[in-house]
Amino acid sequence: METSLPPAPAPAPAVEPVGQRPQKLAIVHLLGWTLGVAAVLGLYRAVMDLSGLPAEWQLGARLSQLGFGLAYGTALAGMGLFVWRWARGIGPGPSQPGHWLLVLGGVGLLTDIFTIGAIQAASLVGKRAQTR
Repeated sequence: METSLPPAPAPAPAVEPVGQRPQKLAIVHLLGWTLGVAAVLGLYRAVMDLSGLPAEWQLGARLSQLGFGLAYGTALAGMGLFVWRWARGIGPGPSQPGHWLLVLGGVGLLTDIFTIGAIQAASLVGKRAQTR
């Protein structure tokens, strides 16, 4: 008495939605990331003066700037890519959790920029008021 198992069902073919191609990384994405990181690092260098720190703290402060520059630069590039796609009406919007992290990181960067700008403006106004 030989019992045989029924044949395994054939796997379903992978079907892509009509009109949508998978988005692949290209050199333009690398250039956008580089531009985003460079912009954030340039902003940090312009706004934050490290000359008043003790010499033993300067390396740590620069490494902190590098870390935040890489994180915020990546978020800025991702947010810029999504805004560009949305404005042109091409490609999918944020659909994966990582996509939303990039967008929220970009929002965090904008929040930090406006906060630092307000603090810098208030300190300039305070210095001008003291000199009068």
